[in-house]
Amino acid sequence: MGKEKINEATLEARIDAVLKNIFPTFKEVNVLHQKYFSINFGKHDVLVDLKEPSTGYTKAILDVLLKIDDTNIILLELKREGLQLDENDVNQGLSYARLTHPMPPIVLISNGNDNWLYNTYNKQKLDKTSIDIEYIQTLIDNSFKLAINDFKDAVNTLLNNDYSLFSKIINEISELKFQRLIGTINEYNKPLCNEFKIERKIIGKIDSLFSDSQPLIGIVGSAFSGKTNLLYQFFEKYKDENCFLLYIDCNDHNYSIFQQLANHFTSNTKVLITKDKIREWLINSFTDLTESKFFLLIDNFNNYIPEEIKNEIIELIDIFKGINHYTLYTIDKYNFKKIAFVENRQYMTIIGEYSKIINLDELDDDEYEESKNVLFNKFRIAIEHGGHYTPEYREPRVLRHLANIYKDNDVIDNQFVKIVAVPDYTHLKAFAGSGVYSKNVRELYKKITFCFISEQPLRKKDSDLQIIASGSGAILMETFKEQFPGDLEELIKSSVVVLKDLHNGNVVIYPKIPELIAYYSIPFISKLVMDENTKGRNYQEICSFFIDIMIPFPYCDISATGVLMEIAYAENGVELFSELVQELLKIPPHFEQINKGTKTLMYLEDIGHIQLNFEDSMIV
Repeated sequence: MGKEKINEATLEARIDAVLKNIFPTFKEVNVLHQKYFSINFGKHDVLVDLKEPSTGYTKAILDVLLKIDDTNIILLELKREGLQLDENDVNQGLSYARLTHPMPPIVLISNGNDNWLYNTYNKQKLDKTSIDIEYIQTLIDNSFKLAINDFKDAVNTLLNNDYSLFSKIINEISELKFQRLIGTINEYNKPLCNEFKIERKIIGKIDSLFSDSQPLIGIVGSAFSGKTNLLYQFFEKYKDENCFLLYIDCNDHNYSIFQQLANHFTSNTKVLITKDKIREWLINSFTDLTESKFFLLIDNFNNYIPEEIKNEIIELIDIFKGINHYTLYTIDKYNFKKIAFVENRQYMTIIGEYSKIINLDELDDDEYEESKNVLFNKFRIAIEHGGHYTPEYREPRVLRHLANIYKDNDVIDNQFVKIVAVPDYTHLKAFAGSGVYSKNVRELYKKITFCFISEQPLRKKDSDLQIIASGSGAILMETFKEQFPGDLEELIKSSVVVLKDLHNGNVVIYPKIPELIAYYSIPFISKLVMDENTKGRNYQEICSFFIDIMIPFPYCDISATGVLMEIAYAENGVELFSELVQELLKIPPHFEQINKGTKTLMYLEDIGHIQLNFEDSMIV
């Protein structure tokens, strides 16, 4: 049976009629009707809401908590008129009451005609047809604490009969998981930062696809592009009493997801819960709560998580395929290729076939403007005109770095810190010089950089390594272990790198701070280029060597500028610097097509913004 439609006046009349029979003096002592109250599942306070009456076999209309002067006195379990009361109704009413704090001493089960009164403390039926305030006070004075087995019975009774409670706890579990990921602006090991938030517009696109009954959506983006932030924004937007969201971080634990949930319930309620019970409650929630929406949020999905977890995720995705059941997962570009296609075959896997893919790109114009407002309003930082066209400034991670670097500059009223429109060598030095990086982290990154340079020949032979390393500074763990065997454990524990598996069994160390790789490459490569000069090679060969070794590095153009500057200031380096510049100038420019309708924007200090509209296609 569905929910009974009942208006406020009818509800009040029914409650008053029941109380008039069993509590004749209720109006004299000013009994209040509390239609919203919380029950306590260990550390979780779960709302019991008139808008969500029990929908299990007990078929309750609602639960009402009656209070006098903020003291809980009676839990009223009001059933449909004419519905026969039974033991299940009693058990559920007592379970609600025994998990409510402070515990109401009396439970009243009523269908409007039959009224059953129970002592909450000992669960005995009261041989009474009416009560008064003195009797209630006597029960309160003689109350005693629940035994642990009584609490277990109450938890199991409610979770087996009212699946909305289970779903609400799922939201709280997800909230706790996200809270662990929130840090201050300088805690780069925490992906979420409340000080620096930029709302992503693709949330609206995700919502639209889900509304069109697309059950499975994958968010594909490069490492550290803000995928976890996106899931958190989605969670914050949609969590409410009718939306339940289960967040799973594939990097969090390497054992059964259902067991993780079972352990959480067991820890917080002190009641042994099995993973099979979790699976049962989850499926029954879908069946029972047909007017609610369920979202499965999977973070850091990849092809190399333990097989048990991968199978459970596939099972969860399958479970979540139904009316009002949706799955949203994040994955990087490299792993999506591995997980979407059957290896060495041309056809897709089930996930690849049924997923609607959305690329998490750099900030668009509106998001960039919002980020500028955040920088200025919160940190008194402004990016020069022209920064609009700088790709690095379209990355939330980079903007967060900038906010952290310049946030402590002393600025007086009406002043601000100005950041150059195009990042340069000075800009890179500011990143690398940020006080947030310890001496130990810097030393570890110097060693990663050394390994990255040494792997140049290997990258030319290994396409997988070349793809994942290009522009990131990623290296094989085996290389680092060979070069610096005593530092590997410390590096892994440092939280400044991520380990990724390649399909050939190799493990890659993926640096979280590519700016440090770019910066520490400068002295290494300067020495290598100058060594090439001492070997008697001609300047054209040295220039080719210089370009070849620099291109795979993150921020390679800025790092290359730093190398040239270091060579110029080195003893006997002026000639080499001059010749390298001349060789670089000989390289022909790269021509690109400008299509019809392209718009460009320039800014001149004395004139302001100038917009150019190209009416015809042309080569520039």
